[in-house]
Amino acid sequence: MMYGALPACPECGNQSLSFKDGEYVCGGMASEWGRCLYKAAEVKHAEWDLSESDNDYLSSFKFKFMKRPVEAYAFFAAESRAAAEQHKAVNAAADEAVKARQQQLLKQSVLDELLDGFDICVVGAKHADGQGGTKTLKEIKALVEAHGGALVSDVDDADMIIAAAEGEATSSNKKLKQAAADKKPVLLASFLFDSIAKAELQDPQSYSALSATADQQGDNWTGLKDKVQTGRQKSGAKLSGASGAAAAAGGKSVGKSSGGKVTVKVKGRAAVDDDSGLSDSAHVLEERDDVWAVTLNITDISTGVNSFYILQLIEGDARADYTVFRKWGRVGTTIGNHKVSAHGSSKDGAKQEVSEGG
Repeated sequence: MMYGALPACPECGNQSLSFKDGEYVCGGMASEWGRCLYKAAEVKHAEWDLSESDNDYLSSFKFKFMKRPVEAYAFFAAESRAAAEQHKAVNAAADEAVKARQQQLLKQSVLDELLDGFDICVVGAKHADGQGGTKTLKEIKALVEAHGGALVSDVDDADMIIAAAEGEATSSNKKLKQAAADKKPVLLASFLFDSIAKAELQDPQSYSALSATADQQGDNWTGLKDKVQTGRQKSGAKLSGASGAAAAAGGKSVGKSSGGKVTVKVKGRAAVDDDSGLSDSAHVLEERDDVWAVTLNITDISTGVNSFYILQLIEGDARADYTVFRKWGRVGTTIGNHKVSAHGSSKDGAKQEVSEGG
């Protein structure tokens, strides 16, 4: 009251001005579909006239204009907004850090089981690591076990044999000679290094230590490729499953995706919403010029509101069963819900619910 009575909004004409965050803003509606966006640093106040008030104190109140300390309000409002933005940035950074950590843990869980189910025979004292260095036999064996693989010493029991260099299968090494003769998959150690680096099993034929393409065929190679494909699917399912769980936490579904086409069955002058589960066996009630269905939308660009509300009184095709269906949510998304209220043969009961707004 110290600063005088606020005038009507000069844009929308509503008596809805208020002082907020260092400026005057309008909280009224510019139209049926959107809020008024008027704001100003200063407005002209009017004197209070409370002489006709029933309250003795107010009726004797002598008004004296006082200037609102707008600059101070603006300063503190700016400080408050800056703090809010900083808080928002900190929260966003924290969210990103959590997501990054979750992805890191997920990748590690995939890596821990990357070679699960594979029996691997490692041959050779040193193996190139693909980065200009070498790994010892002991280091290669530790790498296999760290990622879920099983070490075997007998070539016959191995799904793959890891050799030190291309063409080594034709060397004097007894195990490699046996593997070549039996057409066993002999791979370079880079198969292991690249698979681990990419957290995905690579194509084994691209890492063959055998020089002849004909040596990369047969049941043993087919079996290895099948195992690799199974391993890829297992890792992919784990990654996509985690992504799906995160997406499912985002909101409730109204039963329709936000994209694609939806087919509706029109009976009379309206279509029963498919989410009611009654589109095949019922229709929207019609009485002369009245169709008992309404779809409402509200959009407000200033607040980001873009919502819908559907209300229908549904009548059975075969018999007089009445149901009130309502659905609400945000336009263009799967956020929302619906409700079905059965009224049996009571048309009046269903009408009353609809008349009360559902």
